[in-house]
Amino acid sequence: MDKKKTYLGIKASIDNSILELYFTDYIYDGIDWYTWEETNMVQDTIDKIKAANPTTIKVTINSLGGDVMIGLALYNYLKNYKADVEVEIIGFAASIASIIAMSATPGKLKMAKNSFMILHGASICCVGNAEDMRETADVLDKISGQMAEIYAAYSGKTAKYYTDMWSDGDDHWLTATECKAEGLADELINATLATARVNLASSGFKNIPTGLITNNKKPNITMAFEKTLKAAKAQSFAVVDGGFLLSENDLNNNDAEITRLDAAIDSANLLNQQGQSEVTKITAELATATTAKDAAEKAVKENAATITTQAAKIVKLEAEVVKLGAGASGNGTPVPGAKKDEVITDTKPGAKISLMHPDHPINQAVTARLPKKVEQK
Repeated sequence: MDKKKTYLGIKASIDNSILELYFTDYIYDGIDWYTWEETNMVQDTIDKIKAANPTTIKVTINSLGGDVMIGLALYNYLKNYKADVEVEIIGFAASIASIIAMSATPGKLKMAKNSFMILHGASICCVGNAEDMRETADVLDKISGQMAEIYAAYSGKTAKYYTDMWSDGDDHWLTATECKAEGLADELINATLATARVNLASSGFKNIPTGLITNNKKPNITMAFEKTLKAAKAQSFAVVDGGFLLSENDLNNNDAEITRLDAAIDSANLLNQQGQSEVTKITAELATATTAKDAAEKAVKENAATITTQAAKIVKLEAEVVKLGAGASGNGTPVPGAKKDEVITDTKPGAKISLMHPDHPINQAVTARLPKKVEQK
């Protein structure tokens, strides 16, 4: 699934009197890739501001611009809302993003010393005939005139000053120092650690200062940005396409918290590893016990079979004994006149001793094993 695109970061302060808005991406509506619903940047901003009802709105900007209509609507709403608006540019306020910056209450527009504003007239892609082109050009002049009025209202210069500036069709890059001198910024602040660069080489801007173009045409994400991103995620508010959202003190505080959480995670992982080792040990012992149990059950079954076999043999032998004991003489012929349980000896020469006779070897062997009676005196 594609990463959800976030166009607006919002964070309310603890006492709910301050609402922080972060414009750190292009100023466009988009698609929520989780719900497939179209986002509405202006309406989202209005809803959040109304819900918070703040007395102060802090706006942080790092954007290369975007949709003029959206930017103008955001500017007008912020400018006319019943709250002080504090603006801080931490990277770029380009094109329509610089118009949003002009929503600041006079004296409340701050720029990082290494940040930029980019000013130019409105532009658009147009397809059509010559009349379409002329009509579009007239509309662009009107939009550019409105933008010039907004810059003039904040800086104290005339609208013509700005329309003349961008009449050459170029992009005009103003450093924070130049913006302050022009009246477009009120205060310069130190950058947190370093300003995150963006891929300006493919942005379509003209007159880009050489030092800002990355050689590999990819965003030059510094360690400072990575630190900021990590801290901002811990705070659970939006970070998109570069830019700093926290002060250096905030970053350090978040680093301490992240270090604490990392230590807790390491401890939990160690306990998990120990638990896994114990589980492995117990599993092995259980397997050994199961094997021993199976062997014991097998032995019991084998012994039971042996006992059954021996019992059958005993029954057979007992039957033989009974059969042999039916005759008193060794040849099995009953002795005439013999009574029940009476032992009679066949006195014929060469006759075999009866099994019932005390002198029979079996009876003698049994008698020898019996304990002898102790005679009483």
